[in-house]
Amino acid sequence: MKRVFISLLTLVIFLLPAYAQQTNISRYVVFTGYSYLTTPSIGLNQNGFDGSFGINANRWLGLGTDFSIFTGSTNIGFGSTTLGAQLTPITPPGFPAGLSGVFAPTSQTTYVWGAGPKANLRKWKKLTLFAHPGLGLMHASASLNTTSVNAQLTTLAQANPAAVPVLQSAGVQAVLAKLQSHMTDTVPFFGAGVGLDINASRHVGLRFTTDWVRSHMFSDLLNWQDDIRISVGPVWGFGEVSPRTK
Repeated sequence: MKRVFISLLTLVIFLLPAYAQQTNISRYVVFTGYSYLTTPSIGLNQNGFDGSFGINANRWLGLGTDFSIFTGSTNIGFGSTTLGAQLTPITPPGFPAGLSGVFAPTSQTTYVWGAGPKANLRKWKKLTLFAHPGLGLMHASASLNTTSVNAQLTTLAQANPAAVPVLQSAGVQAVLAKLQSHMTDTVPFFGAGVGLDINASRHVGLRFTTDWVRSHMFSDLLNWQDDIRISVGPVWGFGEVSPRTK
């Protein structure tokens, strides 16, 4: 990632001398490309696709919508979740606090839909900088390997037989019952994003974007999540903004 950032910065510096401002501005803009979504709090990294459609009202203001889909997998540690906090007061002596040594192997598909305004800076002919708020919905479909979780709990119980009655208690079982082999959730998110278009022409370019979004997916199990999305791909322009609105 550091190498990509340095290469991108070098390219931007190289293009900045092309100081002439953009005069012909596309009315409609379509983007499709590769996208990467990371959720550091649970170690989840996902690869996928991002597509967007925008309308430029004038040279600096646009309105658009985008849709992304991602897939990935991780091992969610109980100690980093609200589930671990619920288990801490009732875990027996000899066990990790909140059963932090237990991990839930998880695979997830995430859908992201957003919409809102976008502010454009068109000071350079070959380069468009932009920023936008992040508002929309996220939907996740997660599959948990509950068999692996139960096997880990069994191993812990065998190492400390006196803890078996506690693990079988109603309190612990009620918490563990929240872990389903398949779970779905849909939540709103908010955040912000920035990016740039390298314009080969008015109709074709290359786009780089970075977005930060905050959401609370699976709120009965997980803490708030801060996600970073990075996308890259071609961008196409159609039509032209009226000279009266430029």
